[in-house]
Amino acid sequence: MPAPATATRSATRLFLVYAAASAVPVLVLGLVLAASYRSEVDRRGLDEGRSQAAVIASTAIEPLLTGETLWPGLDAQTLSRIKSVADRAVTSGAVLRLRIRDLDGNVVYSQDGSGLNEVPEADAIQAGEGHVHAEITRLNTDSNDSGPVGEQVVEVYRPLSGGSASTRVGVLEVYLPYEPIRRDIAAGLGTLYRDLALGLFALYLVLAGISAVTTRRLRHQARTGSPWSASCDGRWPTTSSCCTTSPSSA
Repeated sequence: MPAPATATRSATRLFLVYAAASAVPVLVLGLVLAASYRSEVDRRGLDEGRSQAAVIASTAIEPLLTGETLWPGLDAQTLSRIKSVADRAVTSGAVLRLRIRDLDGNVVYSQDGSGLNEVPEADAIQAGEGHVHAEITRLNTDSNDSGPVGEQVVEVYRPLSGGSASTRVGVLEVYLPYEPIRRDIAAGLGTLYRDLALGLFALYLVLAGISAVTTRRLRHQARTGSPWSASCDGRWPTTSSCCTTSPSSA
């Protein structure tokens, strides 16, 4: 029979191993939670970017358009009105860049003069066909952009309609600052994920507590010399002892 001190040390090592093993799944869950948090923030950021672009299109741009296609360009009066709207949006910081394209993706208006006479992008062409595209990127990272790479933005392409029949006439390309969107969403999700993190910590404490209780029982058995029952007066069970029941027959 191993000495009580040796058995106690073995029980302590067992507790440490079990506690460390319990920390692994909790850590993995925490990493998955962090990845999910970032993914959810980005997903909601894209949804918010699409919503903001829809508001800009429906309330600021489309009321200025007729049902005529934007090719070969905007008339002087419409161009002046759109320029006024775009300048105010950029000056306020709500928009970083705004362009208007025809249904083939050609730029017919650019608030900052960029992107003119460039080959239409696939996203712009698809928007001209009725699709909405949004992505999180950085300013001036498109192939037709110039200047230093800017801040993180939500880039949105969406179709524009005009006239009483809401005929699709062009495409709105708008770049929205992402940081305010991300900050607002993170503030809302932060409480939820903090509670989940506390729940994971509580789970680890429960697992560690179970391990501690198990270890105490092992130490008790090591001191008493009885691995299965406390009714054998401290003797190890043998075929002639008072404990004739083994774990396999229990």
